[in-house]
Amino acid sequence: MQPRFAEPIKAMIEDNPSFWCRTVAHLLGFNKNTVQRMFQLRGWQVRKRPVGFRPRVEVRRSRGSQHNESWAKDLCRVWTGWDGWATLALVIDCFIRELQGWYVS
Repeated sequence: MQPRFAEPIKAMIEDNPSFWCRTVAHLLGFNKNTVQRMFQLRGWQVRKRPVGFRPRVEVRRSRGSQHNESWAKDLCRVWTGWDGWATLALVIDCFIRELQGWYVS
């Protein structure tokens, strides 16, 4: 690649090692793809995606052994028309699987 691209990019990532392709491209006024290609060709990539198996969290169903022992809660955003978005909070008893309470704000 051309040194007119390589020199300013190298200087910027030496001064700011946390900057990535998009930030460098924006600050220097270069095309993002040009900067990304320069990173690849020169080996300046600082992060690589992990390769191989990544363990997942074991999914277990929420169940209580008696009433009022454990609750599950959730928040969601609801469009209310003229008033815009509102937040809906819900609480569910995990044993009887009934809605125990809710709140809209």
